[in-house]
Amino acid sequence: MKHFRILVLEDVFVTSLAIGRALEFELPDCVVMRAQTLYEARVFLKTYDFDFFILDIQLPDGCGIDFLSDIAQRAPGGPVIILTATRLPKYRERAAAFGVLDFMEKPVDMASLARRIAGHLRGLEAPSTSSETSFSASLRNLSVIDVIQLKCLSRASVRLDFTKSEGTLGRIYLTNGEVVHAEVVPPSGAGCKEGIEAFNETLSWRGGKVDETREARAPRTTIQDTWQSLILSASQWIDEHPNRKIGR
Repeated sequence: MKHFRILVLEDVFVTSLAIGRALEFELPDCVVMRAQTLYEARVFLKTYDFDFFILDIQLPDGCGIDFLSDIAQRAPGGPVIILTATRLPKYRERAAAFGVLDFMEKPVDMASLARRIAGHLRGLEAPSTSSETSFSASLRNLSVIDVIQLKCLSRASVRLDFTKSEGTLGRIYLTNGEVVHAEVVPPSGAGCKEGIEAFNETLSWRGGKVDETREARAPRTTIQDTWQSLILSASQWIDEHPNRKIGR
């Protein structure tokens, strides 16, 4: 098993320590390096190779968002989660351009954060899908975002059918790990949605079931953004439409 190296850029020592302990619990063999300033983080980035980055925004010597350009130069494609105490749409837009995985508001559930990062890293380490090298699984307590991230990380080409208890269907098509089409179909068949609007609505659902159809071809392409950017934008949309969260 690979020994993952994770950089935590957080100026509050207690918060940084809590993140590190949660990560070490989920990934016992990981190496967590903590920086409290942009300067320290840049020194670490020049010295070590990192598998994941956790960034705070407000730092003593600048803004954590500025560190994204450093990551893009020295660790292109490096996965990032940004932590912030306030909603800052302008930062979300800049972060989306760098493919940031998520934008999480404090206070953060450390255990949940660590599980999400562990799942991401283990997904990168997992072998490619085939009948002889993969598992068929029934997993509980996963959100729509969790399921989509797992499939994107494994570069799957699938159709995911999310069904709410009252029968509304949210259908998402992936090709080689990228979301290419989404549609929402009510039980009556009237008022269907597609594209990013359908994707955002499906991600807001909190209960139901999911079925997978492998190698299903999308009827058309309605989405062209990267999956990381889609999830980040959808998370912002859900924050701005809280009533959508209660749908089941």
